[in-house]
Amino acid sequence: MPDPLLARIVREALENAGRVDLGVLVAHALPVAALRALAQRHGLSPKGFRIERTPAVKLAPLLLDPKRPEVLEETCRTLLAHLGASDAAEREAAHGETRQDGDAAQLLALRSGELAAAREELERLRASASEWRDREAALQKRVQEAAAVAARARAELEQSRQKTARRGEKPVSKPGDVERRLREVEKERDELLGNEGELRRLLALRQASIRELHERVQELTALVPAAKLRKAETATEPVLAEEFRLPYFQPSFYKSFTDKDRRAIEQAVQAALLFCTEGPSYPGLEVKQIEGQDLWSLRASIKLRVYFRFRADGGVDFLEVADREDQHTALRRLKEK
Repeated sequence: MPDPLLARIVREALENAGRVDLGVLVAHALPVAALRALAQRHGLSPKGFRIERTPAVKLAPLLLDPKRPEVLEETCRTLLAHLGASDAAEREAAHGETRQDGDAAQLLALRSGELAAAREELERLRASASEWRDREAALQKRVQEAAAVAARARAELEQSRQKTARRGEKPVSKPGDVERRLREVEKERDELLGNEGELRRLLALRQASIRELHERVQELTALVPAAKLRKAETATEPVLAEEFRLPYFQPSFYKSFTDKDRRAIEQAVQAALLFCTEGPSYPGLEVKQIEGQDLWSLRASIKLRVYFRFRADGGVDFLEVADREDQHTALRRLKEK
């Protein structure tokens, strides 16, 4: 351990009744290059500084933010690996081992930390790529719907022109209105196609990053001994929620989106997923059973309720989204089903 770091730790302990701030260790024990790499990997940047010029004392609070537990955990893991490598090197020197062995141990610790970080980044990229593929599918569906609307508008315009030509009369509906609607639909379709193209480009870039990162993981895996590798894989085993309920969104659920804006739809879907993952006691959901029925409701927003039923297999059928003032109409409609 370097003398300046030892002096700082002793001073910190004396000033705080034997306690040492974790931020002091991170800021002074880890190389600033490692701290910058961690911050850059997680998209963190302190105000007023460029990441390549940010000092360690500014990076430490960002990396140890309790609101980002995954960043804090990786920072502590890197710190322990660095301190462990330093201690191992000191013990080897005390026992007369060669400097090359100490360097190899330190390199192994760094490779193990880099492998774990690369795996986490790979999983994050795969998850985001899956989300983008879903967005692309949704955009394709909207493009098809816009194309269908445009085709119907063209057909109506052509029929209006044919009737006008046969009768020599003015059409009941003005062709100009149909043409204006047609232009609006075609403009919307072009915008959707543009968005879809941009999403395809971003998805291709993300897939390229995934391939590069996957190759890097394979290279690092080959450099790490099997014993170390098995231990790392066991530590990153995901844990599934015990109370998770599988959601089934019925056609009537999507049909009820017709008169809802995008924000209301987002709130309804988010509330349904929170209920399935967190359970009925999650704050703000206000889950309650409709009296005299096997029907339940939960709160998506101040004015919005989601209606559902429990399935025999433990899943949830989400049936409809309705405003609170339309509750009686919605309940009567659902009771008839």
